[in-house]
Amino acid sequence: MPTEQDKPVNITPTTNAAPAMNNDTALAAVSTIPLIGLILYFAMPNVSPFVRHYEKQGTGLFVVYVISWFVAIILAFIPFLGGLLSLIICLGLFVAWLVLLINALQNKTYSLPVISDFINQYLK
Repeated sequence: MPTEQDKPVNITPTTNAAPAMNNDTALAAVSTIPLIGLILYFAMPNVSPFVRHYEKQGTGLFVVYVISWFVAIILAFIPFLGGLLSLIICLGLFVAWLVLLINALQNKTYSLPVISDFINQYLK
């Protein structure tokens, strides 16, 4: 007499995973990292316009990071207010990077308001 262990088990895999990411999406997401975006902009000239857009955005964010670093050094001389303003600037830049990263992963083209106009003038 067959037991429960002898019966064949029908196992169907359930997939709750997200859809696969294509190469442009992955490359655009990596390009949002400020210094990496700058390197990829000059190292990979023949990429899709979507990736090129996020390379420019990452480069622009890198420029703003460098400027904010110098501003933070100057603000460090103000005892309490300087540290607080530096923290607010750093958090703002982190949020801007997260917005870029999320939009790149969702295959949406997003431009940072002031930075994109500035960077598009210099990087063609």
